[in-house]
Amino acid sequence: MWYNVDIYKLGAYLLPPFLRKKRMYAFLCVFLYPFYWLCKMFKDYRKTSLRKLNVNGQVAYIEKMLNDEFEFENREIYITDSDALKPNVADMYRDPSVTMTIYPESSEEKLYLESGDESIKSEDYIVNVPSFLADKLEVIKTIVEYNKPAGRTYKINLYDYE
Repeated sequence: MWYNVDIYKLGAYLLPPFLRKKRMYAFLCVFLYPFYWLCKMFKDYRKTSLRKLNVNGQVAYIEKMLNDEFEFENREIYITDSDALKPNVADMYRDPSVTMTIYPESSEEKLYLESGDESIKSEDYIVNVPSFLADKLEVIKTIVEYNKPAGRTYKINLYDYE
């Protein structure tokens, strides 16, 4: 590719033929080292950026990213769906002070009518992390926040790892 440039070889090719001596090449290499270093930094940045771009909001990719970050082979970090039971909620926009309870004929379950400013918050998924990574929670939060889909919520659960 265009970014795989050997700076030292390019410098040697750009020298006129009568100046291509060992001493002149060594002198040229000293001046070209900053460009070599910049090229190397660009390639490293490109490699990490491509790795980040390969992860999207799907759970499998977020799990893979977390496990690869901490170099786990047995996939100790895993993501599960939230088991929180959300009641049936219908918004009522007429009067915010009124909350009504309705019992449908077909079931014993309640249907709650709530005003627009009230809401029941629950996480969409749970990130299960071994307890020995308790000091790395900020890194885990950063990775999950960067990769999660917009509007999704999560909770980090520490579990005892044997």
